[in-house]
Amino acid sequence: MSDLRTSGRGNYKTELFPKSRRLACFACCLLGLFGLTTAMFAQSSTPSKASGANAGGSAPDLSGIWMTTPPRRLGGPTDSLLDPPDKRKPDSATVVPFLPEAEARYKSANENDSPTAHCLPPAVPGLMLAPVYPMAILQTPGKVVVIHEFMNTVRWIYTDGQGHPKDLDPTWMGNSIGKWEGDTLVVDTIGFNDKSWLDGRGMTHSEELHTVERFHRRGTVLEYSVTIEDPKTFSKPWTVHMDYESKPDWKIAEYWCAENNRDVK
Repeated sequence: MSDLRTSGRGNYKTELFPKSRRLACFACCLLGLFGLTTAMFAQSSTPSKASGANAGGSAPDLSGIWMTTPPRRLGGPTDSLLDPPDKRKPDSATVVPFLPEAEARYKSANENDSPTAHCLPPAVPGLMLAPVYPMAILQTPGKVVVIHEFMNTVRWIYTDGQGHPKDLDPTWMGNSIGKWEGDTLVVDTIGFNDKSWLDGRGMTHSEELHTVERFHRRGTVLEYSVTIEDPKTFSKPWTVHMDYESKPDWKIAEYWCAENNRDVK
């Protein structure tokens, strides 16, 4: 073993190997670095596809910023209705199948009593209806994260094959698990509390609310549908369809709703 040498500044270096072995190690490092660089180049040269297996292999990438189309005007007559007169798609429910008591509550609701007016979050699908507020979708292995500009609300959708937990504590957003059916992301959500509204006009629900959402990307359009089931509120499941448009140059802005527990825009 060679000697221990010191520099004038007191820094030490050791020479543990003879020169021939150092050269051999250096050559191995170069080969390893070349292999790593080649692998990284191959990955960067491959078109990006989000992880998550489906019947055809890698899942389509839903990532991006999306806005409802046509955009709804804040405060307009259909800004947050689940049953707007123009019916976003022909096969959307033409009539909300209310149970009598639920329909009476809906017709007598006061918009000022909306939970969102008191800085409390909407449920699904009310969150998807928020007018003039875009959403961002981030797709990663095992999960899809949806970030809504409205109240800076975040949804976690798990696509790693796990099921719903057996004992769920009711929450505002519920528990969402997703799977791929071909090129469509299907999201099943249960475990809601009964404190939120399904829209901005007084459509309440019970803790038995169950939603099934479908997200399908068609170029710059995100096709969305949600089937709503709640045996304590509706006589049967019903479905609403909407489209979203890609906004690649947009950013999610800050939204603060806390001052005196009021909605601040």
